[in-house]
Amino acid sequence: MTLETGTRQPGAIAPHRSSGSAPIAPFGVYRDEPGSLCFAEVIS
Repeated sequence: MTLETGTRQPGAIAPHRSSGSAPIAPFGVYRDEPGSLCFAEVIS
């Protein structure tokens, strides 16, 4: 699963970081947005 959020949305960022989602390179229409943060769920 992948997620895109922004640096101005700390409430959306914190749960993904604490659940083990890993930061990934921005993708799709948000690829060139400077405030875009993307995460992927790490499945082991």
